[in-house]
Amino acid sequence: MKRPRIEDVIDLYAAPEGDTEKAWISTDGMEALGLPELEMREVPIILVEEAAALMVALGQLISNRRGGRSPICAGETIRIEGMDAGVRFQEAEPFESDRDHDQIPVWEVRGVPPDGAWLKEAVDDDHR
Repeated sequence: MKRPRIEDVIDLYAAPEGDTEKAWISTDGMEALGLPELEMREVPIILVEEAAALMVALGQLISNRRGGRSPICAGETIRIEGMDAGVRFQEAEPFESDRDHDQIPVWEVRGVPPDGAWLKEAVDDDHR
């Protein structure tokens, strides 16, 4: 079954986080595909465009693997090919002003340490 191109289905939003030089980025529209919305917090303003591109790629990956033999789940850590780093998906804690958060699944995308430490950390977390 062919999956839709995520960039044709979702919108991305970025907003400053208080008085910091950081932003909050979130998707809107993944829920319509039966997928969790994604968000990144504390993204340096200078990296917002790169982080948004990563969010689209991760959304597509989640969509492509849904219903297959290895779907991505909350709590999972994946390696970013070609880099000694990865990302972890975890259920996001709602912001105080986010009234719909308890009705719509939202996963926070978090970076994990470089230098190969991400794999050991992910395995240790999954076996606690």
